[in-house]
Amino acid sequence: MYEQAFALSGAPVEVRNRLDALKDLAKPENPEYLAALGRADAEQSKHINTLMFCFERIVAQYHQARPHMPHAEPRDVLSVVMTRMLREGMSGCTWTRPPTREQHELALALLGNRG
Repeated sequence: MYEQAFALSGAPVEVRNRLDALKDLAKPENPEYLAALGRADAEQSKHINTLMFCFERIVAQYHQARPHMPHAEPRDVLSVVMTRMLREGMSGCTWTRPPTREQHELALALLGNRG
């Protein structure tokens, strides 16, 4: 979709000096190009999702779990804590949008990979 949008942006302008660059920046964009670029961005954003954790809640869970795993590496304890928070839907983790099943499983697999 981006290729279609960029095709509507017009031919590249030759920039020989700063004035040419300023003139190019000052001219209004083609509305068809802006609309096509917006559609391409919207389509791409359907596939993007972000998982976020609250650092304070992770630390609290870490301190609770640490005594039960005295010989584990800190990163392994952290991995267990974050995986459990996500798997059990505990407060302290959220997504920018509801995850697909594949996104949720991928996040669990990545968090659980302690190798």
